[in-house]
Amino acid sequence: MYVIVRDDISKSYQAAQGGHALAAMALDWPSTFQEWSNGTIVYLKTSHANLVEMTTSTTLCENGMVWTDWYEPDVGDQLTAISVYGLSAENYFKNYKLL
Repeated sequence: MYVIVRDDISKSYQAAQGGHALAAMALDWPSTFQEWSNGTIVYLKTSHANLVEMTTSTTLCENGMVWTDWYEPDVGDQLTAISVYGLSAENYFKNYKLL
């Protein structure tokens, strides 16, 4: 499981937003979440613009990944994090920076 958060928010806020995105994955994709079975989790960071681009393009789906996004109500429903799962995720995110 990969959790990608915005790099322009504080570290403590990144942790909270990543947790929300992971919980959203459990609710939105319960069978995928069970398949993951609390295995490896990698927290990464990226720009807000890149995060938006990932959620609006078809690239993740085309690469066989499922994802869910988290929009934080406390900051005007802005996109703050996403969770991604799939066999190609490791290769897809290999150049992203660790949180």
